[in-house]
Amino acid sequence: MPLNPTENYLRDRQKCIQMNFVDTVATSDRYLKGPGGYGGDGYPMPSSGKILRLYCYDGTNVRTDATESSFNAGDRISVLAQYDQPYFQVTVMINGNPSNSYCNLVLANATLRVSVLLRLDVY
Repeated sequence: MPLNPTENYLRDRQKCIQMNFVDTVATSDRYLKGPGGYGGDGYPMPSSGKILRLYCYDGTNVRTDATESSFNAGDRISVLAQYDQPYFQVTVMINGNPSNSYCNLVLANATLRVSVLLRLDVY
C-alpha cells in the first residue's frame, strides 16, 4: 500500500463491476452465457484489475469464493461450468485459462446464475 494518502483515497474509489452469467446445465461442460446472451471464451476488460468475488446460485444453494485473481487490460473474462459427477465446478476463466476463483459442489441439471465481482484499476 502506498504511503501517499491521496493515492490511497483514489485506490479505495476504484470502480467495481458485477458481470452476470446464466445458463442451464445438464451433464456436460459449457461456457455460461454472459452479457448480451452469448457464451464463449470471454469479454475483454477495458483495464487491468482483480476478480474480487464469485457468487454461484444453482436454484437451491448459493456458493461463494473470495479468492482474488488479477487480470490485465484486454484479457477476456468468461465462466466455465465443468461437469465432475455428480456436480459441477464453476470457474472464472481468464483468456481461456482457469483462474483461482471457482465454486464446486454446484448442482447438475439446473439453471446456474453466476455473478463475478470485478474491481478495475481506474481512477
